[in-house]
Amino acid sequence: MTELHSNQNANTVSESATRIRFSPHSKITIKGIPYTAVSSDEEACVLRRVDNPEVCEKFTFVQLLDLVAQGLMTNEADAFSPSALSLKIGPNTKLSDLKPKVAELVRFRQFICDEFLKLEQEGKASRSDAALTKIIIDLHGKWSTELALSALGARFSAEQTTGTFGIPKPSTVRRWLQMYEAADFNAMALCPLKHKCGNRKDRLHPDVRDLLRDGAREYASLLKPTMKGVYDKFGEHFDALNEKRGKKGLPVLPKPSIAAMRAEIRKLAPYHIDAGRKGQSYAMKKYAYIQGKHRPEWPLQVVEIDEWKVSLQTLLQGTGIWEKLGISARETLNKDIGRLQLSAAIDVRTKCILAMQLAPTATTDLAIATLKMAMSDKSDFAAAAGCETPWDMAGHIQMVRVDNGPAYVAGAFSTAAIDAGIAVDYAVAGAPYLRGSIERVFSTVHTGLISLFEGRTFTNVVDKGEYKAEERASLTIEELGKALVRWVVDVYHNTAHEGLGGQTPRNCWLSLRKKVGVPLPPNQDAMRACVGLVAERRLRSEGIQLYCNKYQSTELQRVRRKYRTGLLKVRFDPDDLGHISVETPKGWLKVPCTTPEMHGTSLEAHVANRQRMLARYGEEAAQSEAIVKKALEDLRRISDKSRENRNIASPVFTADNLARLDSLFSDDRIRIDEDFDGDILGLDENDEADEAGDAAAADDNTTESYVKEALPFLGDDDDDDDDDDDYEYILED
Repeated sequence: MTELHSNQNANTVSESATRIRFSPHSKITIKGIPYTAVSSDEEACVLRRVDNPEVCEKFTFVQLLDLVAQGLMTNEADAFSPSALSLKIGPNTKLSDLKPKVAELVRFRQFICDEFLKLEQEGKASRSDAALTKIIIDLHGKWSTELALSALGARFSAEQTTGTFGIPKPSTVRRWLQMYEAADFNAMALCPLKHKCGNRKDRLHPDVRDLLRDGAREYASLLKPTMKGVYDKFGEHFDALNEKRGKKGLPVLPKPSIAAMRAEIRKLAPYHIDAGRKGQSYAMKKYAYIQGKHRPEWPLQVVEIDEWKVSLQTLLQGTGIWEKLGISARETLNKDIGRLQLSAAIDVRTKCILAMQLAPTATTDLAIATLKMAMSDKSDFAAAAGCETPWDMAGHIQMVRVDNGPAYVAGAFSTAAIDAGIAVDYAVAGAPYLRGSIERVFSTVHTGLISLFEGRTFTNVVDKGEYKAEERASLTIEELGKALVRWVVDVYHNTAHEGLGGQTPRNCWLSLRKKVGVPLPPNQDAMRACVGLVAERRLRSEGIQLYCNKYQSTELQRVRRKYRTGLLKVRFDPDDLGHISVETPKGWLKVPCTTPEMHGTSLEAHVANRQRMLARYGEEAAQSEAIVKKALEDLRRISDKSRENRNIASPVFTADNLARLDSLFSDDRIRIDEDFDGDILGLDENDEADEAGDAAAADDNTTESYVKEALPFLGDDDDDDDDDDDYEYILED
């Protein structure tokens, strides 16, 4: 075995460098070369090349983190796991890729298996028919009850299904358990494979199939024959074929119906059909490319998530919209006093708080946003709150422990977690001690921070007495968010913790980070695919349009030329609109935004810029290219300012928010002139920006009424005009 050392000197390794923890079956890709982990110490690790197992290379963790920052290294956990590779459905299929009904069936089977294994581990169950029959009936009833609760926290209406499954037989459950255990408890092992059933051989004779294909190709002709005309001509060739077979003493072949011809024609690439029927120049224009429970041993092994109603009355104010409101609107909001839900995540091993989110109500969207934040870098939040200590705890979570609340039982949360490779452990209802770490944190927040402010509520009516918290509210929502971050990062993380033997959470994190390592967080593409928001858009010559932005790539246009597509599923990260992921018949594609200002820009900043533009210029004027270009010049400044003011009280995008965005944004399509020469890269480069200074704000009454209607967000309306297309393209399974 040959061991190679990297070019940089190992002596330059910083003592604070994060030690990366790789799973035994990880696939580490560095500059396109796949590796597997061999060994590691506190400063470096040895990786073995997959293409040449005799060669091993040594990398310091400083070098690896630098490669991750440059996008030159990716880590696929358990990519080489024998159990994952043995899955019949395929190791790359995610739960969210399945149809909603099938995905819910997988969750149902996993629920039955997980609950039974818990009972079996406690010695309360066996796998005999008699014992299983009673247990299955009880678990089926428990599933039905939790399913009814999950409807309250559903994320998208499209994911809702009836969820009514029959009571399985004991032999069936035993078969599920065998598959589940053999796959190392991978939920995808429980996926039904009915889509692979049936005879998949071509039922037509090869000679008949060749005639059908020849006839279908004749449809793409400048003569523009109808499908019936093509089929009639096919009939003549088919009769001649049977006549030849009769002379040879062969049996007569049955004649396919016109539906078979239609199906064969629809297999042709759309570009091929348009080029044949309307000419090459027409096809080039139409398909033009327009640019634009046990004690964990290491950090993130077990993470607990829960929500808590903050015991502090706050004025419901938001600085962004608050400045645009008139006097009467401010007086109305001044009277609205309420309490917020704090959703938080804590690492059980180090007691470090990984995420916090403030929202009016506890929903599935809030739970998923908390899960995402726990795995993401939180430097912006700490900097915005003025923290002196870094909030650098992030990485891939192995297991998340939650209760049976509607926000977590909902299918969207478990789907996001499973897609991210995170096991979900549902603690027993009514037993908060099973989530002791997160429950203790909420108690500590109440006594250590909330008690410092007026407007505090109390745990019970006796403690509260005559104290009227509603009349003494002293904090805005944003101030409360910054206070929480500052207290957690600078106070809680640096205070001796009894559960750590007197060690502080931050020192425990730093110590374990060096001794055993921390799993790398999912990269931006993986995060978008697992916990990104979902929308549906049409694929056109200018690409995908999403909230007045256009996303385009060569690969995306190849899909448009080759496949018939209707509404495509789009996933996007609300924290970065620079790229989206588009589901195509060939899989998911990463597509960049044609507007450079969108890279690194959040949806919140984009909406704020759109609100500002509409309030100043009005709906019709805002569609002007000059005004839009002028607004984009300010977008980077707004985006940078929003990062400087990152707050855990920032809005969590829900299905209602996204529906409002879809209904209120205006998205005009870019059309192609008849003189199009095939190159429209930089279409807007010659447009002159408006060099005038900022215009005066719109009339106060107009702004007030507009913002009242649009609260909390403005949205967009994707252009559904389909006059340019001759066919209704449908995304097939």
